[in-house]
Formats: sequence, C-alpha cells, structure tokens
Amino acid sequence: ITNLPGSEAVSSVFQAGSMIAQAETADQVYATLGSLLQKQRFASAVLMAEEESFQVVQKWPGNDLSQGQIVRQLPGKNLLPLSRRAVSYYLKSPVTVIANDIRSANLPQALLDIPRQMGCNTAAIIPVLRNELVTAILVLGKTTDSQSTLPTGKNAETPFTQELLQPYSYLIETVTTSIEKIRAQEEIRKRLVELQTLWNISQATLVNTDISSICQVIHQQAENVMGRLNSFAVMLFDKYSGTIHA
Repeated sequence: ITNLPGSEAVSSVFQAGSMIAQAETADQVYATLGSLLQKQRFASAVLMAEEESFQVVQKWPGNDLSQGQIVRQLPGKNLLPLSRRAVSYYLKSPVTVIANDIRSANLPQALLDIPRQMGCNTAAIIPVLRNELVTAILVLGKTTDSQSTLPTGKNAETPFTQELLQPYSYLIETVTTSIEKIRAQEEIRKRLVELQTLWNISQATLVNTDISSICQVIHQQAENVMGRLNSFAVMLFDKYSGTIHA
C-alpha cells in the first residue's frame, strides 16, 4: 500500500472497506462510504441497479453544490432510465476516465448528467459486474475550474490513473457485496416472518370453528407484518356456487 500514490488515502480506503464488509444495514454501508469520499475531496455518486433502471442511492455534493452535504435517496426515487444491459454495453472496462470534457464521452446522457450536475469536468466511472451485467457504479468527479463551488483539495490536481483508482474499484465491489448480503438477509427475515404468520393462521383454524374469530386472527397477523391497516377484508370461496363473497 505504501508504494501507491497517496498511501494515507489508500489506507483509509481499505479501512473503510473493512468497516463496510462488517456493516449490518445499508445505512451503515453508505454512511461509511460517504464519510470516506468526503475526506478524499472527490465529488461522488453511487448507483445501484434496480430491475430495469439505476437508482442514485448517494451523491455528494447534492444538486445544491453550496450545501456540500451527502444526499441519500429513498428506494424508488431518483431512478435513471438506464437498463443494466444498455449500461453494460458501454462500461466494458474496469474503469472509464473522462478527462476535461464530460459532454464528449461516448456514454448514455443520463449517466453523464451525474458528474455534470455535481460541477465536474473530469470523472472516473467504475462499474461492478455480475454475470457480465453492471449491477453498481461508482462515479468519482473533480474539477480544475477555479471558479467552481465544488470542494477541492490536493486530489483536484491528481490525474485519474488506473493505479489511483484501483482501491476505489475494491471499495465499490465491497459495497456491492455488502448490500447484496444485507438484502439477502432481509429477504430471509421477511420470509421467516411470512412463514410464522401462515403457521399462526393455520393453528387458529385448527382450534376455532367460528369464522369471525378466524378473521380476527388473520387481521391481527396481517397487521403484525404490514403495520396498521385502514381497511381489511377476508373473501371466502363458496365451492358449491363457485362464487366469492366477503
């Protein structure tokens, strides 16, 4: 590590990667990542694949460059109309560097808008691939414009080289792996709750013959999973008439 440019910065990247690998929630992952990238004085954005689009889950600075704050996005918000297959067609290299002119790059406009909106004229785009498809993207940006409101530091004058960016490739790979692990754990917990709910309902039907009591149990179990319900109905199928009624 000490042989790489900016060994202190590189050491910070790997320390953050270690913390991210141990994170238990997505908020912890992005908080650690955002704190690191602010200290590195790069503008940055993290995009995660969401079905047939990409979500900007974190961006610094936000659209208001004077704020200089990390912007975290809620699920389903700030989606870019980019499919994984389309992005993967362009991002075939481990790193794509755009130097001095964002508009000249041969990349989808929605992706180029990210560094441009952050006031950058130079950017590095680092993808993470799964099964040959891009699943996450880290965008690092900087500017050499002295009039820009983008926070600058010693990194502003440092060229984006493969050697400099290698630790950040490791970082976004670690972020992606951690988010995948957290999502898998959440899905398992969700499935266990669903199975427990079905078990509770099946037990209620064994000890109760009164439809009203059974419906109350179903209602309670549904609220345990979904929270308070403003409306609720149980529909019954009459096998003799072939109709459904409340």
